[in-house]
Amino acid sequence: GLSLAYHFNEQLGVEVLGHKMFTSDSHVLSRFKENTGATIDFNQEKYYVGVAPIFTPIYAKFSFLGKKISHFDMYVSPNLGVTKTVDHRFTYGFGVGQKFWITPKWNFRIEYRWMRYSDRVTAGSGSFATRNGGPGFFNDTVTTQNLMFGISFLFN
Repeated sequence: GLSLAYHFNEQLGVEVLGHKMFTSDSHVLSRFKENTGATIDFNQEKYYVGVAPIFTPIYAKFSFLGKKISHFDMYVSPNLGVTKTVDHRFTYGFGVGQKFWITPKWNFRIEYRWMRYSDRVTAGSGSFATRNGGPGFFNDTVTTQNLMFGISFLFN
């Protein structure tokens, strides 16, 4: 994925972010399909785009082995956006992360992000399928958790 952030000052900023998902069936689902000839109804995620305010309550400096002084920032970042499955689904979430400054312009970033959206899944089998008297779909609440690593560059 990619993101672009603008910082109003050292504590507040806003970020536009997006990432593409490269998904495939898990080993367990592949084996289930092979052995039963059936599958589980779900929608694969294609991509996510969103916006996130950034609040940095902690920024400080540290020394690594007494050799060099470097800075770090701890931030929190709620987000709103859209996840694309078979349709575009409103997504909300929350992130917390850490930036470790390598140089005054470059930093290493690690972030945990939790996101949730509601999706409508077409039911091809089971009690929700129209051939079995169901509505042909079911609503699913999807929660994702991601641990992201990245490199950031600061423009002045």
